[in-house]
This record gives sequence, C-alpha cells and structure tokens, in this order.
Amino acid sequence: MNPYSLNTITMNLPLSTGLKPCLFSCFWLLSVSANAQLSGRVVDTDGSPLAFVSILCDGAGSKVVITDLEGRFQVPAPIPNTLNFRYVGYEPLQLDAAYLRRHSPTLPDVVLRQANRSLAEVVIRPGANPAERLIRLAVANRNNHNPEQYPFFTCNTYNKINFDFLPHPEVFAKTMAGKDTTKQQNREKLEKFRKMDRNSLTQHLFFMESVTERRFRFPNQNQEKVLLNRVSGDQNLGLVAIANAVQPFSFYNDFIRVLDRDFANPIAPGSIAQYYFQLKDTLYDGSDTLWTIAFRPRKGKVFNGLTGVLQLHSAGYALKNVRATTTGTPFIVVKLEQAYQQAPLADGTWKWFPEQLNFEMNIPSYPDKTVGSHISGRSFISRVDLENPTSNRDFMPEIPIYMVDKATSQQDSAWTVWRQAAPLSAKEKRTYVFLDSLFQVKKVGWVSRLINYTATGKAHLYKDLSADLRHILKLNDFEGARLGLGLTNAESRPLRLPRRLEVGANAGYGFRDQQWKYGAYGLWRITRTHNTQLRASWQRDLLEPGALHELSKANLVNRSLYARRMDYVEEWSAAIGSQLTRDLKIEITGNRQDWSPAYAYGFAAGDNAPVQRQFRFAESSVYIRYARNLLNTNFLIAEENQVQRTPVVELAYTRGWKGVLGGAYDYERWVLAVRQNVYIRRLGRLNWRLEAGTATANTPLAKLFTLNQSAANQRSFALFVAPNTFQSLPDTLFIADRFVNLYVSQEIGPVLYKHPYSAPILTLLHNVAWGDMRQPGLQRDLGFLTASTPIAEAGVQLDNLLRFSYVDLAYLGIGGALFYRYSGPQAGVWAPRVSLRFNFG
Repeated sequence: MNPYSLNTITMNLPLSTGLKPCLFSCFWLLSVSANAQLSGRVVDTDGSPLAFVSILCDGAGSKVVITDLEGRFQVPAPIPNTLNFRYVGYEPLQLDAAYLRRHSPTLPDVVLRQANRSLAEVVIRPGANPAERLIRLAVANRNNHNPEQYPFFTCNTYNKINFDFLPHPEVFAKTMAGKDTTKQQNREKLEKFRKMDRNSLTQHLFFMESVTERRFRFPNQNQEKVLLNRVSGDQNLGLVAIANAVQPFSFYNDFIRVLDRDFANPIAPGSIAQYYFQLKDTLYDGSDTLWTIAFRPRKGKVFNGLTGVLQLHSAGYALKNVRATTTGTPFIVVKLEQAYQQAPLADGTWKWFPEQLNFEMNIPSYPDKTVGSHISGRSFISRVDLENPTSNRDFMPEIPIYMVDKATSQQDSAWTVWRQAAPLSAKEKRTYVFLDSLFQVKKVGWVSRLINYTATGKAHLYKDLSADLRHILKLNDFEGARLGLGLTNAESRPLRLPRRLEVGANAGYGFRDQQWKYGAYGLWRITRTHNTQLRASWQRDLLEPGALHELSKANLVNRSLYARRMDYVEEWSAAIGSQLTRDLKIEITGNRQDWSPAYAYGFAAGDNAPVQRQFRFAESSVYIRYARNLLNTNFLIAEENQVQRTPVVELAYTRGWKGVLGGAYDYERWVLAVRQNVYIRRLGRLNWRLEAGTATANTPLAKLFTLNQSAANQRSFALFVAPNTFQSLPDTLFIADRFVNLYVSQEIGPVLYKHPYSAPILTLLHNVAWGDMRQPGLQRDLGFLTASTPIAEAGVQLDNLLRFSYVDLAYLGIGGALFYRYSGPQAGVWAPRVSLRFNFG
C-alpha cells in the first residue's frame, strides 16, 4: 500500500493575463500520473530543489503546474508549446516546444537563477495594501487550520536528515595564495581539501532516517513512537530523525521556534506592524483563489524575524505552502519549507493538514572558514486520520517519545513502502555502505557511546549495569566540589522505554566539608500509561534547612547552588506516585529523617525546655501538580521553556508525627507554587512564579522556611544572575513560618540595535517577599531576620551586551543585570542596596 496519495488542484488563470482560460493542475508531494508526458525537476544554480515554482503551459490548454517540495513536476498530455517558469526572487525562464519534444518524457534539471533585486518596500496608502488584508484574514482563521487545535489526529512521518561539509574552493584558494605547494605540509593540506571536495559530491558526511507514528489529543497530549530508525555507521547511535526537531509541526503558532530561538510568525496577531507584505501573484480556481505573498521584517524594526514567501488558499484563507528563512542569525541560517494538503474525511469534506516539512541549516564557517556545514531534513506525512479519536490510554505523559525495541534491527524490506515518498539516492546509499564499513573496520563505536552518554546521563558498563553520570561532579557553595560515582540498572539507551524494575546507589566526597555522602534507591514502575511507580530510598546527604524540597526545581541554576547553611541528613523514604490524568499528578510519601545542623543552632520547645541540636522527624506528605494546556510543540524542549497557556500549580502538604518511628515533633507544613511561562505579543516571554507557605510555629528550623536568596560572599557563585532568587540582599538569614514570594521577569526582546559584537536583549525583573515568625524565641544560637516588612527589588537585565563568535558557529554573549532593593527591613542601613550580576548565554 502506498501511504502517499495523489493531491491535485485544478485552477484557471485570470483573463487579464492574456491567456485563454486554462486548467491549473497542481501536483504535490509524490504525485503519480500515468498519463504524464513530461516530468522534471526545478533547481537552483547550486542544485538545490526549488519548491512551489509556478509553471505555465502555453498552447496546450494553458495548463499550469506547481513543483512540490522536492522541486519535481509533471505535465499531463499533450506536450505544450512552451513552459514558462515563474518563481519569486528568481529570473523567469521559458522552454520552447522543440526543447520539450527533444527531451520528452523526462527533462533535464531546469535551473533558475536568482534575480539581482530584493523585495522593495513601497509606500501604500493606509488600507490599500491587498496583501495586508489577506494576512488579516489568514490570522483570523488560523485556529481553524492549525492541526494542534483539532480535537485529535494520528499520522505517520517518514524522516530523512543529511549532514554534509561544504568546501569553499574560492576561500581556500585565497588562503593558499602565495604558498609553496611543493612543501609537504601545504601539499597535504591541498590534497586533503581536494579529497573532501570530491567526497562531498558522492556521499554525505552522515545520514539517518526514521519512521514514526504520532498521536495527538487536544489540548496538549502528544505521543510519538519511533517504528523504524537507521543511522549511518552505527545502529546503536542514540539519534533519531523527528519531524519537529528543528521546526514546529505547523506554521500557525504566535512564534515559530527554530532550534532554541523564537521567531515572530508573519501569520500572527500584530504581524502587520512588524512585517512588510507584498502580493506577488494571484491564481484562480473557479470560486477559489491562491495568493502568493512575500514577507520580510519592516525596516527599523528590531526583533527575531523571518523572510520568505507564503501561499494562501481562499478555502478558509489557509496556508497552502510557505518557505521562510531566519534573519539576524549570521552563523546559522535556517530555511524552512512546509506544504499542506486537504486531508479527506468520511463525509466528503476535508481539513487542512501538513503534508511535508523541509529544513536546511547552513553553517558557513564551521568547522573552518574554508569548509562550512550543511544539514537538511525532510519529513513526509502520510496516513492522516482525523476521525478516529485517540484516548488517554494512547499517551504516556512522562515519555512523550520512545523507540520500539525492533526499530533499529529491521531489514530493508520494512522500509520499502515508506521510501516511496523519496527513494534513497545513490549518494545516500553510498553513505550507508561507506560509514557502516568504516565503523566496523576502524572500531569507532566510542563515538556512539559518547553521544548516548550525553543523551541519557548514563554510561553502559556491563550487561544491565550502568554508571550514573549525574553523580560524577556536583558544585555548591557549602561543599565546593563533590566528586562521586553512581551505579544503576536504568535503561542507558536513548529513547527506550524505562525498565519496570530499577535500582541504583551512589557515593560522593565533598572537598570543602571533607565528608562522604551516600544514597540508594529502588523503583517499581507499576504502569507506564499513568507513570504509576513505587519508590524506596535511603540517603546520607546534605539538605538546606527551610528550603522547598517538596516542589520541583524550576531552574537548572537554583538556590541549592548558593546555600551556605546545610544540615547533614540521614533519610529513609518510601513513595508512590501516579499521573492520574493528563494534567494531574499526585505523589504520597512517608519518611524518617535525622537532621544534624552543620552550623551553630539550637531549638527549645519552650522557655524552660532543653535546647536540642539533633532532630528526628517522622512525616508523611502529599504532593499534587496540576499542569493544564502545556503548549509542548517540540519534544526536545524542557518543560520550564515551554509555553504554558495556563499556570502550573504545585501544592504539598506535610504532617509530622510525634512518637511514630522515633519522630519527636508534631507539625504541619503547607507549600504552594504557581508559575507560568507565556508570550506577550510584540513584547516577548513573561515568566512569573508565586510561592507561599505556612508551617506550625513551634517547629525546628528544618521545617520552617528560609528566604530564597543568592547573597554574595567571599566564596560564592553570586556574581552571576540566579533566576527566582533575591539578588540584592546582603549575606544574612531570613526565617519565616508564613511567607509569600513573587518573582516576575518580562523579556522585552532585542532593543536599540543589532551589531556583530553587541545585540542587547532587555528583560525587566521584579521580586517581592513577605515573611513572618510567630514564635521567634524558640530558635537559638542563630542570628536571623524576618521579612515582616516586605522586601522588594527591581532589576534590569541586558543580555548580549558583548557577544563574540564561538568557532564561527554561534555567539557567546556576555550581559549584566542591575538589581535595586527599595523596600525591606533595615533597607536604609544595609549598603549597598544595588547589586550587579553577570550573565552568559
């Protein structure tokens, strides 16, 4: 069965063109026509295929066809008198009847040359630009055609990604000019370059392909299963080609995320103020119309923009196709191409759905100015199902993408039906043969192992035993550096389903406190659909007193890196957790802890009570997390960087039990955190986090709350910006049994200018905290304050004040942030009230 079906559109040219009415046959991806008399491919001067080229067939019924994303076309019989090729940004080309008959039925590649002119901005009276009217209609209807706004869908994707070196002979010739090529060093350099240049014509540097099944359920459930996967060189290499690894699955979101950067979408509210649009062509199909519109950032506007051409279809003002190129990215230029199809429904109607996604990534000066890099990917979408609902059982929230066990061991026959979309070229076949044999002869399996270690954080040692690399090195202000080792039987292959039964142990030594730490755990995954698991653990480690250990860490750089007051803790714990629904997660924990403060501290339960310096707690806790409508458009993006349509809510309740398992205290502790990462149109990313908590007043410090601050001291990391901490306070201690914290940061985006060595990105920050102690006299031998007078600080952060080329691959940016504390206890006494931090990115 061929998963790729014929998709044909018939159109008529307007009478104003001077041509008589014609049939307009648009053959998209992998169209097959038994009656086709002419076929061919349209390419650029460098051999790259050109998508969406209009080809007018004069004298044979005035037919018109449009090339697919591979640049291919087919012209039905009879052979026309002429073929006229029209493409935005390229010189028009005409082929006459004699040429067509001489080369029928398969034409040589048709080469179009770029025009020596750019998209000029003209002055148009307000309301008179027809392209802007069409863009407004497309924006108004975009949710009707966005597949991730549909109730559900299932589809398959066949994906191919090529990696190549791009030799620059002209640049190399300049570097060799005047050098004596008879010298061995120069001769070897010349021969090496020539060999690379020859090899780039016959094989890829690296090649991989995959077949996946994707399931979606509105608003935020995604599941992608890798059915087939092949990587040149080593099948055990933990890489997989995925349709939305570089670009989003559709072109309808407010921002188009390319790699790790967000670009303003030309089809989004407010885009007319940012982009200049120009109507380039209009084609008619009875009552329907296809418009070709070019777009680019307006002059004087500083933002992350795209430039390119899109085609709108009057059937709902939907995207038919789009090609776009990133701007303001000199080291890495990414070109995107997307084509859409009308997926048929059982009642005879249809819905728009992606048909093919292409990308090209050019890195002109990496690894060297004489040799650049090129990565290209193509994804062919087939077997679209918009009518059979998906159910909650089809999704594993904690495992959005995984690879079936036999994905890497299938024979070529399993690939046949999928490769009909794009059969392996001779270059791709040669790449497989060469790299597969090279990996066997040279025994370079360490390359795949290194990549797998990086992806999973685990290094396979023997059979089911792996080293847990997370424990090798840890840094914090209390220990300085901790070196250690972890052992586990956890799955060490990327993208595989985790093991049902998992155990592990670790040990580490802190050089500053000169103490060993240990830990061990066992885990039983009862179900994968709801990620129900039972966990038991033991640890002898460090914990910061008063920290919000019940909640997830929101940032990679967090408070634990800066904590100076730590307690040595021995803990026995058991927990059971489950993802009850797609939005709701719950975990119940019971533990016993022995706390030994590593600083001068005592607690007295009353005026005449003895001062205690060692503490045993027996407690149970319930943790609930509600995360609705996470806009996860890319499986490779960490959750804290995903757009959240509604806030993520975390709630934890802990109850201490006196007399149970030796516990010495009765107490209650409630903790709440609400956070959101959302885009504000024409501004940028807004991050905010609200924290609040209350605890029994007559409780030791470990179960109260300490302020989340990153104060500077003689051995601190606090020269650098630490998100979601107070950064203008001196090195002091704030304690509370009731508190509220609020952290807000609004990214404004690029401001002022963009220069190769400086491109400031502005972010405004504001933090507020309040805390109170009802029985402060119970805490002994410890100097502390309370924030009963709210603490407030404001900050201005400028990233990329200076930026430098990193091996001509990316910019390494250096920025700074200035924080000013304008409210708080002793605000007028502490000096300075201003804190300067640095930021790298």
